[in-house]
Amino acid sequence: MIGKKIYEYRKKEQISQEELAERVGVTRQTISNWELNETIPDIEQAKKVSQILGISLDELTGNKTEYIVLKKITKNEHSTKSLLKITGITLGISIFFLLIIIGVMIAILNYFKATPVGEQLIFECKINDEITYYEINSDMNNKITSFNTSNQELQNLDITKYQDASKLQAYIYKYIESKNGTCNIE
Repeated sequence: MIGKKIYEYRKKEQISQEELAERVGVTRQTISNWELNETIPDIEQAKKVSQILGISLDELTGNKTEYIVLKKITKNEHSTKSLLKITGITLGISIFFLLIIIGVMIAILNYFKATPVGEQLIFECKINDEITYYEINSDMNNKITSFNTSNQELQNLDITKYQDASKLQAYIYKYIESKNGTCNIE
């Protein structure tokens, strides 16, 4: 097989047996023996022949490089897929921990930023067997933030008149007493 390749490429390059022998450093008879497949060149001689003829050692020996290249490509694809998997997992874990850190930071910031909760007064009052409910919400300074009631007469009460929740509560108690009612704080 090597002999046939040497013969074909030598003829293609228009090099005589004598010229090839001289350039490789062997006799013309050695070149003839190679071409007749009686002997084969050693690796160093084969390298020189392939360089002179302008072909690769694989071409000279008839080695099917497609299989080797395909095997290397397949191996590289497998390595790339593995690397991508590892990178994806690492990225996922990093994002997970980053989200945890961000969540903890937000919780810490909200803890220190949170406004203190005030008080909530809930009580009921009774006038002529009719029960009405009252809810007064205030901040930490006892300033009224909201007022809710089931008493129709007091629903539109202007809470801005009262300095704090205790004054509004006192007003409601007096109002209920003026109607001969009673109040209980829950």
